[in-house]
Amino acid sequence: ENSEGSAFCTNCGNKLEQQTIVNTKETSNVVSTPSSKKSNTALIVIIIMMVLLVIGGIIAIILLLPKGDNNNNNQSNNQETNNSYSYNNSETNSANNNESNYNSSANTNDKTQVIGRDTYGYLTIPSNWLPFKDVDTIGTSFDLIQYTDNSDGYIVTLYRYPKSQIPSAIDGANGSTKSLSSEGVNPIMSSASINGYKGYQVSGFYKEDDIWLYVWWFEAEDDYIHYVAIEGPDNTSSFFKIINSFKLKN
Repeated sequence: ENSEGSAFCTNCGNKLEQQTIVNTKETSNVVSTPSSKKSNTALIVIIIMMVLLVIGGIIAIILLLPKGDNNNNNQSNNQETNNSYSYNNSETNSANNNESNYNSSANTNDKTQVIGRDTYGYLTIPSNWLPFKDVDTIGTSFDLIQYTDNSDGYIVTLYRYPKSQIPSAIDGANGSTKSLSSEGVNPIMSSASINGYKGYQVSGFYKEDDIWLYVWWFEAEDDYIHYVAIEGPDNTSSFFKIINSFKLKN
């Protein structure tokens, strides 16, 4: 290189062009590029790994949520089943208790009373029921024993027929069936067991009066045909189980 800044080849002595130096510089700049590409590639890999980790975490959370919901649903279903089971047991026990309340002579305490007489038989009824007289029997030979709750329209009737009037329990049941039919009531007759006595039950519903009538006919060892009737607005009431307390002797 001389004082003018020109460069000469050491072999041939010819002057070298400036362009050659520029190209050499440009070539040097281009050579440094690959190291920058490696850095960018590493950064991209790190970002991709982080994104994958985030996605994996979200998927794991989503997979865990349904299990918790299912467990809650199962617990709710179990609770509903248990409640339904408890509620059913309670209802059955209540019905059994109602029946036993009127099926035991031990209940002749301040909450119950025994009504009846010899040849009629006896029933255990609530102590607050009062004597009742059917106006249709006043002035007749029917000496019925009748009591009522005096509030909701429940009435119990106790009577007996000598076989000279009604030969058998089936005859009495057939008579009740015909009587109900003549009054526009659809009667239902079936065999029944009345505290150990075999007989028949006749029932019907008076729509206009909103009253159920149940009648039982059966024969006892005293050679009478016995008649018990219970009427009231709700035939699921425990009052209709009073029939289970029947006893021939007090």
